[in-house]
Amino acid sequence: MAITLAQFKVGMADKVDQNVIDLVQRESALMNGLTYDDAVSPGTGGSTLTYGYLQTTTPASAAGRAINSEYTAQAAVKTKKTVDLQIMGGSFEIDRVLAQNETSRNSEVAYQISEKTKATVGRFQYLAINGNSATTNEFDGLNALLAGTENEIMASSVAVNGAMTAAHAEDLCEALDLALASLDGTASMILCNDKMKVKLNAAARMLNYKENKVDAFGNGIDNYNGIPIVDMKDYYNGSATVKVVPARTAAEYRVQVVTSSTFKTDGSFAASADGYLYTESSGTYTKVSSGSFNSSATYYILLGAANTTDIYVVRLGLDGFHAVTPKGGVGINTILPDFSQAGAVHKGEVEMVGCVALKSTKAAAVLRAIKIA
Repeated sequence: MAITLAQFKVGMADKVDQNVIDLVQRESALMNGLTYDDAVSPGTGGSTLTYGYLQTTTPASAAGRAINSEYTAQAAVKTKKTVDLQIMGGSFEIDRVLAQNETSRNSEVAYQISEKTKATVGRFQYLAINGNSATTNEFDGLNALLAGTENEIMASSVAVNGAMTAAHAEDLCEALDLALASLDGTASMILCNDKMKVKLNAAARMLNYKENKVDAFGNGIDNYNGIPIVDMKDYYNGSATVKVVPARTAAEYRVQVVTSSTFKTDGSFAASADGYLYTESSGTYTKVSSGSFNSSATYYILLGAANTTDIYVVRLGLDGFHAVTPKGGVGINTILPDFSQAGAVHKGEVEMVGCVALKSTKAAAVLRAIKIA
């Protein structure tokens, strides 16, 4: 049965688990808004956690016909997709000396649970945007799910570096409106990093699109024309703190499948941020300025130059963008240290098992390569 965090929290008897869910809701507007399809059971031998679904890639069309003629057959196209749920979280250890009295024990346990929960939220959010199933212990996030689709929209002509001007505001809002219009319904959220949120707020204020609302926890929520603008915050990967929605410090490229039918002799390619194809040699990317198609060559497109970032828009729901968890809940569990057992050091854990799914390629979109600095 599909469920939200708010619905799941209502029926919880364990106060610790309830507090963890409450913290997740407060830490992540995305996770609080997602629907969790708790539909996955371990496979044979308990070795796999795979979720299968059908993704709508081409919608149905309608046309006219003449008297005594038939319609040209056309059907909506669905593609079978699978995604593996991933296990994420962490453990902590508390020495029994720190837990000699109830006050210090509860305080330290609560602190460690809180910090591990925040870290787990950061991990899930990071994967929801940047995850790549080709990497161990990751699932495909929006960056991968939207790659090469019609809803991957290059916006390299939009620049909001420096002070916001009326021209900058018009360019940014026009590009954002294009992304919003590409969805198959009303967007639920606009996902970006903190710097882009500041720019979006400034542009929305200038053009009278900005609205202020309050969430269930009393926090102010910035809205663009009624759609929440969500800062996806930071993620500590164990060695450095990075933006969940990256701000590029260097040019970023991606392999692009090119056929002779799509190759243009001047090297131009609309899906590239600057409109050109590239070849790569020893880490150096060279623009294809002219030439004939080489079937053995590997071509690249520019996803964004240095000092650019992206904006994601999503329509949440079981027929759009949603989360997937094992049967029986939202996939978040806590294990408390048991100080009644022997041993000087006792371990606790926070763990989540889950992933995301995009049921329709029109339920999300990304604006690429907006110049931010």
